[in-house]
Amino acid sequence: MDESPRNLASDRAREAFHLLGDRQFMRAVREDPSGFLSSDVVREDRRRIVGAPTTRTAAELVDQLETWFGLSDTPPVFRVSEVVAVRGELCALARCRVTFGDKSTEFLNVIRNDALGQTEKSVLFDPDDVDAAIAELHRIHAESDESDPST
Repeated sequence: MDESPRNLASDRAREAFHLLGDRQFMRAVREDPSGFLSSDVVREDRRRIVGAPTTRTAAELVDQLETWFGLSDTPPVFRVSEVVAVRGELCALARCRVTFGDKSTEFLNVIRNDALGQTEKSVLFDPDDVDAAIAELHRIHAESDESDPST
C-alpha cells in the first residue's frame, strides 16, 4: 500500500501526470484547460540544466508541454514517482519522472491548486534540490488562501 502523504494537490498531480502523455488529453486541455489548469497558471523551471522559460497562462503551458511531444517518436510518459510532502489540501511536493522513448528525466514539482483542483502554480527543481523545493512548498502554501487564519 502507498504510504505517501496525500491531499487534493497530490491526487490531482497523479491524475494529470498520468494523462499528460495522451495526445487526446492534451487536445482537450488546449480546448478547455479549466479541468486541470487555472487560466493564469504559473510554471517556473528552476532546474540547472533544463531551465525552461516561465509560463504565465494555461495556453503558454500547454504550448510548452506540446513541444515535448516532438522530442521522441513515442509519446512521453509522465509519472508521479513519490509524493514527498504536502501542506494543507492544496499544496504538494512530488518527485516526477518523464520518459521519452528510452530516455527519462526526474525532477521535483512543487504544486499549488485552487479550491476547484486547478493547478495555479508549478515550480520544477532538480531531483537533488530537495531543500529548495521544500522551502518553495512552504512559501507557496503561506501565500495561499488556505494558510490565511481568517478563512
